[in-house]
Amino acid sequence: METIYKNRYSTIKKRSLVILMTSFLFLSSFKLFAQAPAATIFIDVSGISWVPQVGRVITSGQVLRMNGSGVYYGAITVRSGAHVVVCGNIQIYGSVTIDPGGIYWRTPSSSFTGSLYNNGTTNNNVSNCGGVTPDTDGDGIDNATDTDDDGDGVNDADEALI
Repeated sequence: METIYKNRYSTIKKRSLVILMTSFLFLSSFKLFAQAPAATIFIDVSGISWVPQVGRVITSGQVLRMNGSGVYYGAITVRSGAHVVVCGNIQIYGSVTIDPGGIYWRTPSSSFTGSLYNNGTTNNNVSNCGGVTPDTDGDGIDNATDTDDDGDGVNDADEALI
């Protein structure tokens, strides 16, 4: 009788472990494929590189997206429920504060010099900017989909901006 009890208990433990591990893998996959939300505030750093900026406070529901290549020189505060998305080859030079509940989305090509107070969440992944290659020319379209179909040497999305 004792052997039967041990076998049933062992089977229950194994099934519970399988269910627990499957649940963990399923739930953690949502974070792996997380995407930054659409921007409500857009900054092209290429046009303001090294120009001192006013302090920016991003509040709940706002999404600040920084694109381009260059140096953002200023202070940014990201409140709870707000997001800052840094795409391209951007160096932030200054102070960034991420409050609890705030999210800092960046790519490995972005860097930081100054003080970073991160009490929120940071996502550091190439896909945070919508594709396998970030938008480095500041037009809001990642370079994987920003193409030159007519062969004139200018990406089609950039032609619309000219």
